[in-house]
Amino acid sequence: FAAHGDASFAERAERIAFNALPATWASPTGGDMWAHQYLQAVNEISAVKSNPHLWQRDGPDAETYGLEPNYGCCTANFQQGWPKFASHLFFTSPTGAVVVAAWAPASATIRPPTKAQPPPAQRA
Repeated sequence: FAAHGDASFAERAERIAFNALPATWASPTGGDMWAHQYLQAVNEISAVKSNPHLWQRDGPDAETYGLEPNYGCCTANFQQGWPKFASHLFFTSPTGAVVVAAWAPASATIRPPTKAQPPPAQRA
């Protein structure tokens, strides 16, 4: 979103942060990440190890549930989701205006813009 301004990407990040991320964490036994799948599938009805496997490059365990069903990186990096989302809620535009990229419970301290400097190529 910050790179090109397409709001659909901000909406997708918001949907992931408040729906997919908590759903992965909240297993029936509560907060142990056993509801995690390497390839998340909405309303999954066949989370099994199969041969032949539908996903040819992600391994036979990619749709099964577990702490590390395919690779350990999801489990190791899981705690980065919300902090990275929260750190990208607010931006400033080139004119100094505050841009709210996604809705979440948050506050920000914004410094008033200083006098804009022309780009280096235009400085005398």
